[in-house]
Amino acid sequence: MASEDDGTDELASEEAVEPAPPPKPRRLTAQMILERCVSAKQRASMSEDHVADALLAVKRLRLSDMRIGSLDGLELCNGATHLYLQHNLISEIDGLEFFGKLEFLSLSDNKISAISGVRHLKTLQYLDLSFNQLINAETSELPLQLLGLDLSMNPCTKQVGHRAKLIAALPELVRLDDVQVMKWERGPDYTEEEAPDEVGASEEAEVAADSDEIRATATAASGAQGSEHASTVEENDSAASLDPASLYDSAMKLFEPQQPGRSRKLEQIRQRSQARRAELAKT
Repeated sequence: MASEDDGTDELASEEAVEPAPPPKPRRLTAQMILERCVSAKQRASMSEDHVADALLAVKRLRLSDMRIGSLDGLELCNGATHLYLQHNLISEIDGLEFFGKLEFLSLSDNKISAISGVRHLKTLQYLDLSFNQLINAETSELPLQLLGLDLSMNPCTKQVGHRAKLIAALPELVRLDDVQVMKWERGPDYTEEEAPDEVGASEEAEVAADSDEIRATATAASGAQGSEHASTVEENDSAASLDPASLYDSAMKLFEPQQPGRSRKLEQIRQRSQARRAELAKT
């Protein structure tokens, strides 16, 4: 009997153990940024002036998986064109007022409940807010020139008309929630006398071919990128060469002038966008 009682007490003790508390958000500091951008050997010999210059010179800032609670402190790197802030504890988008060159912003897998703080970013082309807590996709808070937007795995994507609303509000959008925007989704003015089924089938074939080419281009570029950025902590990770930004940059290369077919496709999208804006301005 004594042994049975001892076992019961041990089981009760295990059940009484409380779960670990959630991780506390961290405040972003210059030292945290520097550790992600500059090797330890380089940091050891840098003066304060060199540190400031190094932060201002950062173009691609990778701060994922750091338990960052806000964007305070990012102003030290306001010359960046790419910000990787996925897998953190950020609840609000702010502090980006002076990022006049920002093209790519990833805030996937955070705690963001509303879109804000990005409307003024006139150079932003790709915004990733997937895996957050967005109830509504406020189109008035989004930059009109966006080419790519990912809101997948948010409650707002379950709303009726979610996709149609965003496509109508963002005239230059070519990819939404990781799905290509088709011509027929722009309405009758954009089908060019083609039936929706025919347009959809032809574009889906193009997307499939382009996706293969994008990944092949990104894979081929990964080796060169690895050696070029060997001095940084984050770039030493071979998986970084296939992140969303690499694939996106490769996708944009498919529209360069030396490839007339794809260049014409992009130009047609831009012309339709301009026409749509003109129509909206009249109403």
